[in-house]
Amino acid sequence: MNFSQLQPAQLKYLELPLQWTKDKYGQQGKQSRLAVAVPGWVATFGTLMQPLSQVPGALFNTAERRAYVPVPHPTLPPGVVYLACEYETDSVDFKVYICAPNTPLYVDLAMMGRQHTKVRRRVYSQGKPIMPGLTAYEEVKLDDVPLSTDFSQLLVLCFDKQLLWTGNAGNVVSAHGWKGALNFESACRSLHNVEIDHHEREIYMRVFDNVPGGPSFSEPEALLLVDYDKDDVDIKLALLDNPASLDKAWDLTIHSGQMVKKTSEIFVPPKMKLGGKFQLARIYELDDVAYGTAFSDILIHKYQLSNHRQWDVQSILPLR
Repeated sequence: MNFSQLQPAQLKYLELPLQWTKDKYGQQGKQSRLAVAVPGWVATFGTLMQPLSQVPGALFNTAERRAYVPVPHPTLPPGVVYLACEYETDSVDFKVYICAPNTPLYVDLAMMGRQHTKVRRRVYSQGKPIMPGLTAYEEVKLDDVPLSTDFSQLLVLCFDKQLLWTGNAGNVVSAHGWKGALNFESACRSLHNVEIDHHEREIYMRVFDNVPGGPSFSEPEALLLVDYDKDDVDIKLALLDNPASLDKAWDLTIHSGQMVKKTSEIFVPPKMKLGGKFQLARIYELDDVAYGTAFSDILIHKYQLSNHRQWDVQSILPLR
């Protein structure tokens, strides 16, 4: 069967009759059927390479079935932003790379119509060689995209960014009374002007409350979230559903000079917390933070976004 000819209505379970070679099964009146399904399909890697090989700057790792294509736009220098797809057994991973150091761009991956999207983010201050001719300084990855996905609904977003404000988490927690190492119970007793979710063991602190050099808003845009899970403490930045943030971007990172691992989640509609008191539009989280990292080593950035650019993945990668 040529799967490229399948229509969406055919991507469902099909029942096929089975004919037994031994007469005794037929004599017993057994009618057996085999149920099969094609959940989705993409072009083979070889088929994908054929049109992309004509794209200037396109690169391929045939052994691992990975393709890297520059994202074109008249306002972007050639080769600064790349889109990658990586074939897995039953899914596809997508990545967006920024391939020049200290580039004032903010990139993202988003799925239209999806209520929750979580992407991995990596920052390589010294650059990470991806393959000969391609070095990444920032990476955004969406894992395990099902083959049944409408890739025209998967968007690559790119903005110019301008730094508005930088602070550190140490100033934020100090403004709320944090001193030394605190477990959840001690933090609940010691901190002031915070919101506490006792069931989830989460503590929310306004980012700009009495933080030196930070602006003050009647309605907060961001909250520092300390999440006490089973094994350790996670530091997150929660962005509220605030109209003032529509043309802004935030970041949570570590001043270390090493690779920084983090994730970001988008919620559409916003995720309700504390009985609806907070409506979270996005959460940034640091991953694999080294033991002993101080709050003062964790940086919070706020950016002004402009020059919105957008592509759908299918228009860049002919996966179907």
